[in-house]
Amino acid sequence: MKRIIAILILVLLLSGCAAPALPAAAEPTAALPAQDVPSPDASAAPQELEESREGPTVIACLGDSITFGTGVVDTRETEAYPAVLQQLAGESARVLNYGLSRRTMQDSGDYPYRAEEYYRQALADEADIYLLMLGTNDTKPHNWNAEGYAADLADTVRTLRALPGQPLVILMQPPRCFPGKNGEEHPYSIDNELIRTEVYRIIGQTAEETGADLIDLYTFTEDHPEWFPDGVHPNAEGNRAIAERIFSRLPL
Repeated sequence: MKRIIAILILVLLLSGCAAPALPAAAEPTAALPAQDVPSPDASAAPQELEESREGPTVIACLGDSITFGTGVVDTRETEAYPAVLQQLAGESARVLNYGLSRRTMQDSGDYPYRAEEYYRQALADEADIYLLMLGTNDTKPHNWNAEGYAADLADTVRTLRALPGQPLVILMQPPRCFPGKNGEEHPYSIDNELIRTEVYRIIGQTAEETGADLIDLYTFTEDHPEWFPDGVHPNAEGNRAIAERIFSRLPL
């Protein structure tokens, strides 16, 4: 009997020492590798952003793995293009990285960006400038629909421009997709011909129709395969070049 009581006491002690359950962090809707989760700087609390209204310009970077920094995944906190943009801007801006790998602009895509909690948080943050670059993953055969892409892109721009702070929205035509490491024409099933033609055209037309600003990263990168070792994701050199290009167009 004493042995039974001792075991019960031991069980109670062990359960009492267990760490309390912590609230779950905001995760992407779909289960993806750990590198898809933004860095802490990309999920600043809204009250912190509100305090910065009289200080630095808040810039939110919305996009896919190119924005996230997959090409520099081990050093993305300092070498992804939003991080480099922060370095270039210094104290004049606060740059938030809301990039998520595999995401599409289309709500009908396999991993729709607008279904993510990060998108809703980006809206709640009410940044001063929104940089939006989505479309690369939309060109995958199972995702592409020109009408759906155009409609969801335009709707997103209108949503951003209607925020209370009337932010500046800048659309960016994605970089060129090059052959992959092993020479495959469509690395990650991405179709550069669609990026060059349809995606490029739709983004430009949407910017004109909605009043959004436009930055052409396709033409800027099309002669630089050395920036894209795997054909899609820029390396450190490519991220810096892209950041410098964007920075030159910002009203800071």
